[in-house]
Amino acid sequence: MREIKFRAWDDVKDRLLYLGEEDDIVFEFGGSGIVATDITEDEPNFKTLYHLIYLQYTGLKDKSEAG
Repeated sequence: MREIKFRAWDDVKDRLLYLGEEDDIVFEFGGSGIVATDITEDEPNFKTLYHLIYLQYTGLKDKSEAG
């Protein structure tokens, strides 16, 4: 059985975030789904990123994504 992977589209910064590969964002699975928290050191309080759009990652790359 294949591992199910997810990624998130950040429509504020126009970039894809890969769960498990980001250093400044923590992803957690909760009762209401996936929750992302920005843990950047210069932030006084960690903030939840409600604007992310979560996608199931198939492993295929778009031609515009860096390989």
